[in-house]
Amino acid sequence: MNWKATLAAAFVMFAVVACNLPGAQPTAAPPTAPLPTETVEQAATAEPAETSTEPPAATDTAPPPATPAPTVEEPERVSFETGATSATVEGEVEAGGTDEYLIYVLAGQEMTIVLATVAQNLSLTVEAPDGTELPSTVGEGNEWVSVVPETGDYLVRVESGESASAAYSLSFSIPPLEQAAICDATTQAGLQVHRWASAVSEVFGTAQAGTTLAIQAETPDGWYGFDPGVAQAPNFGLDRLRWVLPGQGGLQFEAGCPDLPVVLSLDQLRNATYRALDFEPVALTNGEYRSTSDPMTHQVTVLRDDVMSYSDLDGDGDEDALVVLGTNTGGSGTFIELVAVANENGQPEFLGKTLLGDRVPVHHITVIDGVIHVQATIHDDDDPLCCPTQDVELRFRFEDGEFVFVDE
Repeated sequence: MNWKATLAAAFVMFAVVACNLPGAQPTAAPPTAPLPTETVEQAATAEPAETSTEPPAATDTAPPPATPAPTVEEPERVSFETGATSATVEGEVEAGGTDEYLIYVLAGQEMTIVLATVAQNLSLTVEAPDGTELPSTVGEGNEWVSVVPETGDYLVRVESGESASAAYSLSFSIPPLEQAAICDATTQAGLQVHRWASAVSEVFGTAQAGTTLAIQAETPDGWYGFDPGVAQAPNFGLDRLRWVLPGQGGLQFEAGCPDLPVVLSLDQLRNATYRALDFEPVALTNGEYRSTSDPMTHQVTVLRDDVMSYSDLDGDGDEDALVVLGTNTGGSGTFIELVAVANENGQPEFLGKTLLGDRVPVHHITVIDGVIHVQATIHDDDDPLCCPTQDVELRFRFEDGEFVFVDE
């Protein structure tokens, strides 16, 4: 090799080494047309071929399309109308499908469910809140009867083995829980019955002469004891009973009637002291407080006469009260609050409150296993402040003087 060839070879070697030194900048390649995406991906992921003894995988058949996940529908909630002990729903179950219903039942209540259909292959099953399937006391078939073991939501299934869809109706019947009479009293004449413990509250009806009332509690001016036979969770305990005014109907109490528990009357609650919104405590008179001394601090606070409930909120064994207040401060809004009132030796004492919203109608309050259930209509996202449209059930616990929201 002559000296020119040797020098050229050395120059090439130096260039190769320089390109691999740290920090060396590669020379830009001339622009070329981009490769198809598929080719780029294959080049980026290619690995050295390996010798394999396994037969090659078949590549001439496309994999089957993925099966979409089935749509899961929520069970339909079954509720009783106020004053009713039964309800009926109608449905049509698909061939080979299942319809599901939820119904809330109290421990010890007897529930009867009847499945009516012309189909020959529909089945009825009931599942307890813990997921256990409950047998019927009348055997298998289209009627299910049993005393339920625990309070909660029961899942009712209608399953089809038919080759086509099948129509049906499902009837639920739940009588109210039997309660031992603390004290019996019999009317001698017609006796007016009220929804709550006040003559200004809604009149439920008239107990005719000869009616025996199982008196459960007394207020300073009357008794709770008329049972309208209302079933279901929103109506039990004192919420299930109605109030009778003394001095009417010539009530005759049985001999030796024991002392009755004392509960707060609606009249007491309509004349109690409350703390509305963030204002100073105000004393209501006949259900209303009105501030007229200073127009800049205008306030009208009103107690709802038609929505309340009893429950032991502070754990002392006495029945306390839950009521609804509405407060207007001079504008168009009326701010609705749920208020807890303690029963302190037969006198009302403010315990705590929580704001439900502006112009929110409250339809019903009840307490089940320590959880306060408030059926109300609140604002949907597009609702004007005047007109909420979304029916909901709000749930709270009252703990350490405060309402705690329960998300369940």
